[in-house]
Amino acid sequence: MANFIHPTAIVSPQAQLGDGNHVGPFCLIGPNVTIGDGNRFEAYVSIGTTAEHREHFHKAPGEV
Repeated sequence: MANFIHPTAIVSPQAQLGDGNHVGPFCLIGPNVTIGDGNRFEAYVSIGTTAEHREHFHKAPGEV
C-alpha cells in the first residue's frame, strides 16, 4: 500500500517510511526518523530527529 504525503508536509530525504502511512497537512518529519507501516499523522504533527514509530501509530493534530 502506498504512502499518502500531503503536498504541504515536509519529509526529510533521510527519513525512512514503511508502507500505508498517512502524513497530513503541514507535518514535519525530520532526518533519521524511522516510521513503520500503517501510521497516521494528522495536521501540524512534528517529529524531530532519530525518532522511531512502529506500526499503526496515530498522532493527533498539533502533537510534537
